[in-house]
Amino acid sequence: MIGSIRENDAPRLTAPPLARKAASEPAQAGDHDKFSRTASEGKEKGASASLLDGLMSAFSNDGGPTVSRQKLGEMSDGQREQLKEMRKVDKAVEEHEMDHYRAAEELAQGMPSYESKLGPDGQAYRMAGKVMIDTGEDADAEKTVKKMQKVQRSALAPSHNTIAPLSDADEEVAAGARLKEQKAQARLDQEKKGT
Repeated sequence: MIGSIRENDAPRLTAPPLARKAASEPAQAGDHDKFSRTASEGKEKGASASLLDGLMSAFSNDGGPTVSRQKLGEMSDGQREQLKEMRKVDKAVEEHEMDHYRAAEELAQGMPSYESKLGPDGQAYRMAGKVMIDTGEDADAEKTVKKMQKVQRSALAPSHNTIAPLSDADEEVAAGARLKEQKAQARLDQEKKGT
């Protein structure tokens, strides 16, 4: 099994704390008048609308599930940040697993499978995945050497992915394939000496 990004290994999806005071707090001595509070509420809504516009633009181009402007508008800033992170991880996990799959070629035993988590928009986002590949040795030492080289390439294929980096399982599969390759190469060298 390669390409397993366990949930523990996935980036933490924490939303930043809301630092703003609620606009509805009672006025204290020295506070601005009601007009000033109303103006600051308008600025917050304007900033929120600007964030919505930016997210709508980003989300329409990232290939993830469609999110309506109304749904985004109903979310808190923290939920929108969480959604943004989940979409980023979803895309990175898909790329990671597809890198394994493409490099494995005929050794892949099916398409990648994924573990998903519901986002604040009610959509499922991929947080982990795996690709099953054939890592068994061949009776022919030369074929085993070539096969184990391909297993290693497949296990290490997504090494460039910084959001969904190689998992411990990826590293273990590559190390196991390296040992099998060395063993088969030694067998092959022995056979050549015998002839």
